[in-house]
Amino acid sequence: MGEEVRPERRKASVRRDLNDMVRDPAGKVAESKTFAVAFKAAMVWVFLERAEQILKDWMVLAVFVTAMLMPDLLKKVMTMKLGQPKEPPK
Repeated sequence: MGEEVRPERRKASVRRDLNDMVRDPAGKVAESKTFAVAFKAAMVWVFLERAEQILKDWMVLAVFVTAMLMPDLLKKVMTMKLGQPKEPPK
């Protein structure tokens, strides 16, 4: 009667966060997530290398920001059109 059940409170580790960046809910590597992470990393590198040229012209900056948002936007549009991916049978 004296034991109290407490929910486990673990903080997410860095490893778990990195796995969530490229894995789907079923635990498999998701190509769309992997591509989005790689593309964003490449865009950040390009921005750091060419920041002066990108910030000089508002049109170039607008194209750059649009390209940076494109992977997430594309995933959302595909989800809206095709629906949620089905869970694999257990």
